Formats: sequence, structure tokens, C-alpha cells
Amino acid sequence: MTVAEKHGSNVPRATRPAAEPPLAAADLAALHLATRIAAVDSLPLACRAPVRMYLAGYEQAKIADILEWTEIRTRDVLRSVLEDLRGLVEDAETPAR
Repeated sequence: MTVAEKHGSNVPRATRPAAEPPLAAADLAALHLATRIAAVDSLPLACRAPVRMYLAGYEQAKIADILEWTEIRTRDVLRSVLEDLRGLVEDAETPAR
């Protein structure tokens, strides 16, 4: 199932363009970055803060301290949310067949 199908795209598959022109490397890098930023921004607010801190280089113990969470909760939230993010980004960056 594609991302569009999961999220109820109103554009039927048959009317979508068959292929798009290739992007320059810089454009492609910007697109990948934008996809990742959008994926993080789509997270529920409670998950967004620890993920942003983790991506900024904070250690899990420091994140737990700042958020006043246990280290176990922090670890579990990060593990679950980062796994979901990987799936979202992979789906968004995989070209439709």
C-alpha cells in the first residue's frame, strides 16, 4: 500500500503522471531534507520534543532529565517514534511504480 493510499489521496493512480524528470543532486537533497522535516513535524507534540532533541545530539539520559521522564520511557518513545519515522520517510522517498 502506498502512502497516498494509506492517507486517502483523492488523485486516482491512473491520472498521476507516469514519470517525472530527474532532479539535480542539490534538488534531490533538498527534497529528502524537506521530507524528513515534514515527517518530524507530523509527529504528535508529546513525541516531537524528544525526537528533535535526539536528532540535535542530546543523549537519552539528558532528554529524560529535561522532560522529567524516566530513561525507560524516553528510550521506548524514541525507539518507537524513530521506527515510525523511518517508515514514513522511506515510503515518502520511494518512487511510485
